[in-house]
Amino acid sequence: MSYQVIHQPEQQQFVITLSQSQAYLLYRLEPQNHAINFYSTFVPDEARGLGLARLLTETGLAWAQQQQLTIHADCWYVQKFLS
Repeated sequence: MSYQVIHQPEQQQFVITLSQSQAYLLYRLEPQNHAINFYSTFVPDEARGLGLARLLTETGLAWAQQQQLTIHADCWYVQKFLS
């Protein structure tokens, strides 16, 4: 099964809509520093183990790089992709 990541810039999040819930990656833009801080990922229990957090993170990081933003991560999961 393939999942579609939707970027919702007005809510500063990337989401995957599931049948009963959503998985998401939340961020804060820091325009004064031309930076972004990814601070939270969430995948509902029934969707864990499907690679959704990875898909959200890779999509978010790719977008941030395209925008030439300095990337920060308070989220422990996203931090794994930056080291």
